[in-house]
Amino acid sequence: MKNSIKYSSVLILAFVSFGFACPKNKLKKAIVGSWSNSGYVENSIVADKSDSLAKDSPGIQFNKDGTLIKRQNAGWCGTPPITYSNQEGNWTVLNDSTIRISYSYWRGPVEEDLWIQSVNDTKLQYQIIASRNIEEKKD
Repeated sequence: MKNSIKYSSVLILAFVSFGFACPKNKLKKAIVGSWSNSGYVENSIVADKSDSLAKDSPGIQFNKDGTLIKRQNAGWCGTPPITYSNQEGNWTVLNDSTIRISYSYWRGPVEEDLWIQSVNDTKLQYQIIASRNIEEKKD
């Protein structure tokens, strides 16, 4: 009887743990790819899935290996014509709806938390919920 209870407890714990792990994996699979910004909905950025990042507009590419390319203004001026450049960085899933990205650009290294409001095969909608400058790690 004690072994049966012990076995049942282990099974329940395994199913609960598996249940919490799946949403993170689902988000990770859905987010991988290139996304070109197409507009805004209130405070959210809307991006369309594409084969590659557009040359003359912002976007973000999430790679399977946890690296990313963020395409954004090359400098501080937002007056057209805007020049865009690619910034390399990393990303990780924090929970079933939030990812953290880190990259360096003209202001220095930055870390942002993105709330993924929706993602499917063609559209991504997200909001930057935290952005902070970070110090570069010195070896």
